[in-house]
Amino acid sequence: MNKQTLNSRNKWEERYKDSDYRPNMQPVPFLVEMTQGLPSGQAICLAAGTGRNAIFLAQNGYQVTAIDISQAALHWCDQISAKLGVKVKTLEADLLAFDLGNEVWDLATNLYFYEPSIFRGLKKSIKPGGHIIFQTYGKDQKKFEWGPSNDAYLVHPQDLEDEFKDWELIYFEEAEYTNEQNKNESVIQMLAQKPKG
Repeated sequence: MNKQTLNSRNKWEERYKDSDYRPNMQPVPFLVEMTQGLPSGQAICLAAGTGRNAIFLAQNGYQVTAIDISQAALHWCDQISAKLGVKVKTLEADLLAFDLGNEVWDLATNLYFYEPSIFRGLKKSIKPGGHIIFQTYGKDQKKFEWGPSNDAYLVHPQDLEDEFKDWELIYFEEAEYTNEQNKNESVIQMLAQKPKG
């Protein structure tokens, strides 16, 4: 694990181990909306945090693997899923160095984590006809007084469209809305389907 990855891991560990921390367990609304009508199957949640989206998918018939760099975050996920009586497999790993497999997943969620270098492996890991649900901050997030300001963590819509030009973009939108903490967000949202053959 390189120094930058280690620093990132330590930052998230500290956050999730804080005695005042309480996880938000409401799934991302875009995920709830986009999974309506999708067939269930094998799902992977990238950078899953405390598991709010993974648990939602498990409650809706998916076999879910939640992957995150923070053991403390996944411990929350284990506790909450056990309490709710749903099964989520948790996996502590660095996504920059992790092999997601070859045509393993029917659905992948990539929510509030932007790392273009993983897209090649991620696309390969989806079964033909499978889907990726993506949402994270767009470049316009900078006009608000919170959230990431580093361009490396902000999506430029054309870059994302170019990356998935060989897939069917069922939904692709730049959107602004007020989140559950009453803060303004500017996000890029995408539901993409891998060609069936």
